[in-house]
Order: sequence, then C-alpha cells, then structure tokens
Amino acid sequence: MYGFDKAAFEERVKWVDDHTDQILEAATNPLDGPRWWFSAGDPWQFLAACMDLHAAYQSGDPEAYESSLPVHQDGTCNGLQHYAALGGDTIGAQQVNLVAGEKPSDVYSHVGKMVEEVIEKDVLKGQYYAIMLQGKITRKVVKQTVCFLHFFIFQELLR
Repeated sequence: MYGFDKAAFEERVKWVDDHTDQILEAATNPLDGPRWWFSAGDPWQFLAACMDLHAAYQSGDPEAYESSLPVHQDGTCNGLQHYAALGGDTIGAQQVNLVAGEKPSDVYSHVGKMVEEVIEKDVLKGQYYAIMLQGKITRKVVKQTVCFLHFFIFQELLR
C-alpha cells in the first residue's frame, strides 16, 4: 500500500524489513510522529497495515496472528488479461502478469517505450507531431489511452 508494488517480492519484503521502525512509529504515533506515511500511494490503507503489523508484533505470536485486513489484489489491465488468455497470447500474458516473472510487469510502461521508439524514428524524419510529442509520453497518458481503447473495443464486440 506504500507504492512499492512493482518490485520483486523479495525486494518488497526487504523494503518492509528496512522500514520496520518507521512502520511501527506510524502505527503508535500516526499524527504526532513524522507522518512519513502521508506520502504512501494509499496512505490510509498503508496506515491500517502499519497498525495491523504492530498488533501482530504485540500479540506475542506474530505468525499465528489473524489479520482482519482485506487482501488488496489488483489485476494488471484486466481486460488485456482476458484477451491474452482467450487468444493464447503468451507475450501479452507476460506483459499483464498472467505468467509468473521475477517481478511484476507493467504493460503501460512497455507500451510507452514502444510509442517512444516510434516517435524517435519520426523525429529523425523531421515529422512535426513527433517533435511535439517527444518526451511527453507518460505512463499515465498510456494507461488512460489503453483503458479507453479497451473500452471501445469491448463495446464494438458487444454489437
């Protein structure tokens, strides 16, 4: 919930180990402490997780502690996951995390890199719009566009 979810699982575990003191500080002193948890990707959910981890440590048997927090699970562009699975697209399946990998893939960054490569080729040709777009392709722009195209394609399939 802090926003370190694109790293490999072992790196995420290490991140928690490296920040345990801060996590416990946030749990016991959320408003009067340094409030570093405010900068989390999902600050309130992260604070809840800090408090739950603190409760587990305080229980005396952290491994037997039963958390009541919901498990946060988010798919990777779920529509593309369905298309990859239905179409037997192994490359697409890797990009949307249907195939296990060392660390999570980010289809939006992958598409963004492909777009940047096309733009760079067009810049070398002196194309006006490519020059205007150079350096402006962000993950957020790609994600919005991919989601819009997915929605549009899905609507067309329903016709």
